[in-house]
Amino acid sequence: MKKESRYPEHPDQLVVKKNEFFPSGISELDVWNYYEGIKSKLIPELKGRDLFIVIATKPGSKLFIRHPYDKKTEFIRINNEKQFEEYHSGKTREDPSTSSELTTEAVFDFDPGPSATFDEIKDVVEQCIDFIKKQKDFSKSIDLRFTGGRSFHVQTSLKSKRRIEDIKKDIEDRLEKYFEGNDKIVIASNKPSGHKVNIDLSPMKVNGGHVSPYSMRISTGLCCISVSSLKSFKKEEAKFDRVYEKLTGKKFKWGNKKKGCLLVLQEINKFGKLV
Repeated sequence: MKKESRYPEHPDQLVVKKNEFFPSGISELDVWNYYEGIKSKLIPELKGRDLFIVIATKPGSKLFIRHPYDKKTEFIRINNEKQFEEYHSGKTREDPSTSSELTTEAVFDFDPGPSATFDEIKDVVEQCIDFIKKQKDFSKSIDLRFTGGRSFHVQTSLKSKRRIEDIKKDIEDRLEKYFEGNDKIVIASNKPSGHKVNIDLSPMKVNGGHVSPYSMRISTGLCCISVSSLKSFKKEEAKFDRVYEKLTGKKFKWGNKKKGCLLVLQEINKFGKLV
């Protein structure tokens, strides 16, 4: 069945809960308008990659769409506007990119303990960037991104392709040695305690996902964005309406309603898993 860009079925329904950044929450309509406006910036970030998509059917619930509607490939691919429109619904949407078996990519995730402050997380990220700069087989190019949640991703690359699981194990061993005796940092721990921060390489696996730039996060309404100055960065810079204005040069219009087709949620449910 052919899919087209469809106007939200329930434009006023909240899909992101009220929070410190968005006291009124975020509606389907606001999400639809955001992606409609920035799609020309998002598509190049997705092009050529295997993807899966996460949407919010309502606040607090997630639907993972891992397979394309047409079933022609194992993963969703969005290389142009036509393909983008197939999944453009007005539900809050994250676009994680997956990793292949052979790669040059290295993705560092940072999982903070429950008591870790944002400044403490930044400090660990800065130490990890120093570690990366000292690795002779790594590229000098480092991309620092705020994930739109509590923390950051740091992405770099090796000078030659290797099996991703081998890269992961090698880097974990190096990190363990480099940060030995550091009581603020743990390596490959799923649940760091207190103020500790885990440097996590779990995105580095075949078909493992890491969120793409400009994707809006379901839990916060903040976006994944590149960060140029870690010390001065504030989460408010990642509010989706601010990202919209920076990318388009236009002020975001809240509740800007337009006529359009309806998205039938039952069609989506055939291809996803509600959690």
